[in-house]
Amino acid sequence: MKPERFAIAAAVLVLFAGTGTGQDIDKLLETASQREEKGIYQIALEKYREAAEALVKKSAEAPEDAETKNMLRSVREGLMRCLRMTGAYEDSLAQADLLISGGFGDEAKVQAAVFKGEILFLTGKVDESKAVFEDLFKSNPRTLKSILFLGLVEKECGRREEAYKWFDRFTQLWLTEEFDKTDENLLAIALGAMEMTYRHQDMAEDAQRIIDGIIEKNPKKVEAHVALGNLLMTKYVVDRKSFNDALKINPNFPDARVGLAACYLSRYDNRKAMEEARRALQINPRHVDALLMCAAVDVSDQMYDAAAASVDKALAVNPRNLQALSMSAGIDLMKGRKEKYEETRKRVLGQNPIYGEFYHTVAAMMQGRRLEEVVALERGAVKADPMLWIGHIDLGISLSRMGLVDEAKKSLEIGFKGDSYHVQARNLLTLFDDYGEFVTRKTGNFEMLYHKNDQEVMAHYTAGLLERAWKEMSERYGFKPRIPVRMEMFRQMRDFATRTIGLPGLGALGACFGPLITMNSPYAFKPDGFNWASTAWHEFAHVVTLQQSDGRIPRWFTEGISVYEERLGHPSWYRNDFREFMGRAHAGKLIPIGLLNPEFTRGRVLLAYFHASWVVEFIASEFGFAKVVEMIKEYGRDKNDAEAVKGALGIGMEELDRRFQAWLMKRFGRFELTPLYYPEEIDELKLHTMERPDDAGGFLRLARACLQNGRTADAEVNAGRAMGIDPSLPGPYALLGELFYIKKNFEQAGKYLKLALEKGEKNYAVHLLMGHVALNRDQKDDAIGHFEKSLAAFPEYIGDDGPYVMLKNLYESKGQEDKMLGIMEELALRSENNVQRRLELAFIYRKKGMNAKFIEMCRQIISIWPYRIAGAPMRFDTHFELAKALLAEKKPAEALDEAKMALSEAHFGDVPSEGKEEVEIRLVAAEAAIEAGDKEEAGRQIDEVLEVLDPGNEKALELRKRLKGE
Repeated sequence: MKPERFAIAAAVLVLFAGTGTGQDIDKLLETASQREEKGIYQIALEKYREAAEALVKKSAEAPEDAETKNMLRSVREGLMRCLRMTGAYEDSLAQADLLISGGFGDEAKVQAAVFKGEILFLTGKVDESKAVFEDLFKSNPRTLKSILFLGLVEKECGRREEAYKWFDRFTQLWLTEEFDKTDENLLAIALGAMEMTYRHQDMAEDAQRIIDGIIEKNPKKVEAHVALGNLLMTKYVVDRKSFNDALKINPNFPDARVGLAACYLSRYDNRKAMEEARRALQINPRHVDALLMCAAVDVSDQMYDAAAASVDKALAVNPRNLQALSMSAGIDLMKGRKEKYEETRKRVLGQNPIYGEFYHTVAAMMQGRRLEEVVALERGAVKADPMLWIGHIDLGISLSRMGLVDEAKKSLEIGFKGDSYHVQARNLLTLFDDYGEFVTRKTGNFEMLYHKNDQEVMAHYTAGLLERAWKEMSERYGFKPRIPVRMEMFRQMRDFATRTIGLPGLGALGACFGPLITMNSPYAFKPDGFNWASTAWHEFAHVVTLQQSDGRIPRWFTEGISVYEERLGHPSWYRNDFREFMGRAHAGKLIPIGLLNPEFTRGRVLLAYFHASWVVEFIASEFGFAKVVEMIKEYGRDKNDAEAVKGALGIGMEELDRRFQAWLMKRFGRFELTPLYYPEEIDELKLHTMERPDDAGGFLRLARACLQNGRTADAEVNAGRAMGIDPSLPGPYALLGELFYIKKNFEQAGKYLKLALEKGEKNYAVHLLMGHVALNRDQKDDAIGHFEKSLAAFPEYIGDDGPYVMLKNLYESKGQEDKMLGIMEELALRSENNVQRRLELAFIYRKKGMNAKFIEMCRQIISIWPYRIAGAPMRFDTHFELAKALLAEKKPAEALDEAKMALSEAHFGDVPSEGKEEVEIRLVAAEAAIEAGDKEEAGRQIDEVLEVLDPGNEKALELRKRLKGE
């Protein structure tokens, strides 16, 4: 509560003490003030209006009553504030005019005029706003907000020098301390200092000290907390705390919600960013910054129609808003409407000739995908405004994503000199300085950068893999990307994240910008961390689709193609999200294809990748792969989803969805799965049971949703209700059986699960649990039967408690080696990143002399972890073992390559070699070299053994004789 309102409330108590009317007005004002402080604006407005009505009547009866006049002033100020907070700007202005003309005194007149000028500025009435503040400054130069807004008006119109003259007055005021030290004045000085940071970076620290002082003196000053959060964002410190501190005071302060949304968006959390922006709009549907935040999130998700709707709403409030106009132009450009883009560009630069942010905003909307256009736009931005430091920095980032590192560094250095707070610029420049530790390797179509400790091993494998990808995909898509494609690999996750987005903490394995692939080295993870080979293949597919569409392909389609390509690249590159995917299909809850893009940032991300890949496979299967290529080309012509689908496939989006889901159920409908529900759907399911209390299926769906989301007590109750309504329904028995199993009551679990099967339940989980119940009773044959049925019902479940692992152990215990091996092979095939399962198979293949399968398994291991393995049942040198197997298969050249890999220092990783091992490896290398006809290499390896490691070694002496032809 502001101090002046406490004084006026006290006056009310004196004025109306002992009268019914006075008590009523006092209660109204107390309620209104409390509700306003908490952001409950509609109730506050209602109470202020009631109080105003009573006070206007009272004032008419006693026009000279000063106390009544003061109270009416307080009420009008409350109305003015609340109306602004809720977006009723015209009504708020009306209240300001009443305060200005109502004879409430000079102080009230000045405050109302400031408020009026702010609203006029906010709604784009710049000339009217300027006139208000000029009058204020002339009559009262100590009204600091008039200085601030006169500067902002000049800045808005592109008159930077005039703007800085106004802002510089704050510096003089701050140094001389010739101003009233009110919170409002201090905040105005801090905001003015923030505007000066383009020229004087250190003023950001001055601004922060001023705001910190305001908060220390008045911790409930909401505006100060928001100003601090916004200031820290300009210093690239994502400070949710400041905005949350504001929201603790007033949970409905729209500016705080927007600030929080900006924090989330800067960390790529689009879902929370949109949630916060929408919460701001629930309070104020005309909040321009909240509308533009929604648009920014939708643009990030390539939802351009939704973004355009938000921008149009913002422009309806403020037709001059430069950011909104820039975003509108960017959307037009994205949709191929170049004439409208140009029209808006001229309009913006007509309002502000040095508004480089226009080009920068449009470039940012392209998200680094249309790099040549982005670079051209950022060049336009810094040409229009050479002091737009973020423009120089983002130009550098974009140039770096084109692989032009030296040119990128120049732009980054210019930007960083002007804005040394910019974290991304600092991180990237530091990383580029470290490139002396990296080595470049070139192949026919690629330029590849590796850390010097990685290049011996990784260059060999990635070069072969990517050249194969080039050959296969260029033929498949009828398109050859521009060469060389640059690939950079990093041994540290933080370096990969820095190279990709300039910040640590990127939750990805690889990234692609068209001409550039960035990715983690397998060394950045532990064994089983990820499959680097499938990642490289995935990212190269992006090279093809991004370049073929000129960066216009939507995210869902390019990601869908890349995951689809993984399945084509190798059978073991196998994403396994079938349980969730088909569970959602059975629940009728699959996301429509046209809404897949936001799922990559706001929804279930991994499921979105999987879903999109099967849409691509459906199109390739049902329409022919040429139609996939045609869709890429359609997107390249600036078509949206509906237009691209219609142009390539000849059908609409609804028909595509319908046919896809029918195809999906035909292909995977054999999977015996129950529907899958998310926590947020429980209330909807519960409402259904309330509306239809006799629907047993409804209670069963609710019970399943509760069980799947950890609400076991509710699951049990609703399963019982379903059973009571329809005892013939098998699902409730299965569900109760699972509940008893969770409680470790295996007797009851077995009873209900058996009843479920007898009543016709089709659910792999029932057989799985029955298998575990049988194992608990030591009934191995029954367990095998149930696990086999579970596997047949749903062969994609690979958990440690699943049928593959259980059957492997049971077959092994019964000596059924062939069955055990078959199960292990299927399990490994479905476990893309699992080294241990592949090692187990490799040992079996080696023991059984199954050389071809052993070689394939070693290669799969290398695609996950190309270094020595310390944690296996025995130390396993994959390259050495592979070299021996290849030599036995009469493939000496390949064997020699693998032996060299085994000798590479980089290959050892954290597992050092031993002298005896090195001798054995060199002897294999020598033998392979002899058989490959490389006598020089053979001689080097033999000499190293006989002259350094093991003089007199019999095998080496024998090989020397062979080499000499003796």
